[in-house]
Amino acid sequence: MMLAAILTLTACGDSKKNTPLSITISQKSASVPVGGAATFAVEVTAPGRITSFTLEAPGAAVCAKSDGGNTVTCTPTTAGGYVITVTADADATKTDTAQLAAYTPENNFTVISSPDADADDTKLQGINKNGQIIGQFQTEGGLRAFMNDGGADTPIVPDGAIGDVYVYGINDSGHILGYNESENRWFLKKGTEESLTGYPGAVSTYYTGISNTGLLSGYFLNSEGVSIGFLGNSVAGYTPIEHPDAYAAACNDTCGTFITGISQNGLLAAGYYKNADGVYHGFTANATGGGYTAIEHPDSNTGLVINLWVNGINNVGDVAGYFIDSSNHAYGFVKEGARFTAFSHPAAIGGHGTYLYGINDSGTAVGWYDDGAAAVGFLID
Repeated sequence: MMLAAILTLTACGDSKKNTPLSITISQKSASVPVGGAATFAVEVTAPGRITSFTLEAPGAAVCAKSDGGNTVTCTPTTAGGYVITVTADADATKTDTAQLAAYTPENNFTVISSPDADADDTKLQGINKNGQIIGQFQTEGGLRAFMNDGGADTPIVPDGAIGDVYVYGINDSGHILGYNESENRWFLKKGTEESLTGYPGAVSTYYTGISNTGLLSGYFLNSEGVSIGFLGNSVAGYTPIEHPDAYAAACNDTCGTFITGISQNGLLAAGYYKNADGVYHGFTANATGGGYTAIEHPDSNTGLVINLWVNGINNVGDVAGYFIDSSNHAYGFVKEGARFTAFSHPAAIGGHGTYLYGINDSGTAVGWYDDGAAAVGFLID
C-alpha cells in the first residue's frame, strides 16, 4: 500500500519576525528499497533564529529527525511514492518538498524473457490459471508475439501475418486474442484461427480480453469520438458499458469508458474511464454493465496520485494495473479485496516505471518495467 508521508517541520525562532526566512530540503528526491532509509537535509535560514523543528509523519514511512535537528531520515514500510513537505512555523508560506520512491526488492520479480535473445521491449499482457503467459517483443523485423508455458516459448503467428503482431488475452483453455496489424484484423486462436468482426456500427473496435465462455471484452469508438466499453461476442451479442462518471465528449478516443479485462468466468469486467477533469479512474463492473466498484489508490484524494488504470481482473475480483504519481512515475499495483499493494522494480526508478496488465486466480500478475532503455517482462506473486 502506498500512503503519503507528510512531514511537517516547524522552525522555532526568536522575536525577530521581520527577518527574511527560508526553508529548504537540499535533496529533492531519493529512492530506496522497502525497509531502507533515506536521509534528507533540512536548512532553515534566518539570522538570529534557531533551526530546530518538530516532526509529524503519518503514513507508511517511519520518519525521525536527527539529534542535531537538521536532517530527517525516513524508512518506508510499503512500496510507492511519498512527498516530504517542510513548513516553517514562523511563516506558513515558507515550504519546500522532496520526493521519496520506495520499491520492492528485486527478488520479488521473475523476469520472463522473449524467445529472441536480441529482442527489445518484452511486454507481458496476460496469464491464465495454468500459468501460461502471453506477451510480445520488438525485433528488427517488427513486433512479434509469443506464449510462455512453464519456461517453453511458442511463437504466436496469425494466418498471413507479415507486420506487427499484438496479443491481449488468454483464457484457461489457451485460446489467445490478438491483432494482426498487416491485415488490420483481430483474431482468436483456439487450435484453428477465427477472425473477429467489429462492434456493430462502431468507427473502430479494440478487443482486450477473452473468458472461458468465449465472451470478449473491449471498447469501441462511436461516431462522436467517444469510447464505450463492452462485453460479448458476435453470437451472444454485445453489452455496452458506460461508466456514469465518464466524460462523454469527443476527444479523439481518449475520453469515455474503456473495458480492459474480463474474468475467466465471464461475470466481471475491469476497466477505467476519463472524467470531465481529464483524470483516469479505475473500476470493476458486473457483466450486465452495472454494479460499478471504484478502484482507487488509498491516496487518491491527496494529490499524490494523478491517474490510475485497471488492466486485468480474476474470478474473485482481484485486479491489476498501474498508476502515475505526482512525480510522473508509474507504479504497478494489485488490489486484492481491501489490500492495495504497489510495485516498482528497482531498475525502473531511473526509467519510465512499472506496469501490470494481467492477473490470474492464484494472484500472480504479469507486466513489464521500463529501465529507460527497454521494457522487460516479469511476473510477480
